[in-house]
Amino acid sequence: MAIQIKVVNPFAMRDPIVEFFWRMRAWPYATKEEYLQYWDWRYHSISESEAVVWIATDGGAIVGHMALNFRNLRLDGRPVRAGVPGNFLVDGQYRNTMIGPLLARSPLKAVRRNELDLLIGYGNRVAHAIFVGLGCRELGVMRSFVVVRKWGAILARRFPPARLLAPIATITVATWNRLMRRKLPQPAPFLEARDLGAGELLEMDRAHWTPSAGLESVGDREYLVNRFLKCPMRSYRVTGIVNRQTDRIEGLVVSEGTARMTILLCEVNPSALSEVEAVALTQGISPGAEIVLVPLLPGSNLGNGFEQAGFLMRSDAGSDAVVRRTTWSAYWRPEHALASRFADTRAWKLWYGWSHH
Repeated sequence: MAIQIKVVNPFAMRDPIVEFFWRMRAWPYATKEEYLQYWDWRYHSISESEAVVWIATDGGAIVGHMALNFRNLRLDGRPVRAGVPGNFLVDGQYRNTMIGPLLARSPLKAVRRNELDLLIGYGNRVAHAIFVGLGCRELGVMRSFVVVRKWGAILARRFPPARLLAPIATITVATWNRLMRRKLPQPAPFLEARDLGAGELLEMDRAHWTPSAGLESVGDREYLVNRFLKCPMRSYRVTGIVNRQTDRIEGLVVSEGTARMTILLCEVNPSALSEVEAVALTQGISPGAEIVLVPLLPGSNLGNGFEQAGFLMRSDAGSDAVVRRTTWSAYWRPEHALASRFADTRAWKLWYGWSHH
């Protein structure tokens, strides 16, 4: 066994790498053509600059793969260059070798060389254990905050006669929220939600936005269009929160699903509204939504606002198996100027869709 780990151009190596993923049936698609389509979208849309890819080979065969995607974040208004590992896969016959740790070590080295400020990983149980074993800080599993908007439809789906219990469920939840002094905030009356197309998103101006306290995503307009509106495999909805008086966009919400709506990303001008208010306005133009899920990083202060708005926390992240088995980790240099701020992960405003869901 002559194992080699090397950096490759993801576009030059497209076909043999996709063949490797196809052989491992790594993605939930039925044909190799769909694998190629998915690869092309990922490597033209996910990273804000060209991704770095490492492969492990045994002779001429690819037996392992690791990508590093780049994102521009902001912490207390200061730019942060972040890396997100992705498509971490080792051939089943080689999973008891050092290939996995050798591949995982590669993006950590980029942080140690000061090429990145922060590495944020999320992966399944095995991948997570490797990253934590190499020194990454464990952040935990995503938590979903949930609000049910149509109890009748939810109960009937599980047991049709249970639809009759919907009024009781509605009254019980409303009473509980009153006792806990929870209520959905009322955004300013001149704010409204509008769905945005690619053209409107490309023209969006956020120059007037005030930076949030904490770590947040600041994806540029082209990235958001390519990442969400041009995805060939899934359907996303991008909603702008608009000030009718100025016609300025003050918030942006990305969601997926109709009856079961998941909020994947929410960016706001904090001087105009909160994330909870942005989600509330988006719900208002989503009459088909029976249940709304908001997956957040564990321990995030964002969760407090959603709890006060009547959302309930579900540790199992609902029925989304990907969220349920995804564990987050992070790595930064202890001597980094922002190390103490990175360590306060309660202030991280990184939504589930900020990276590469």
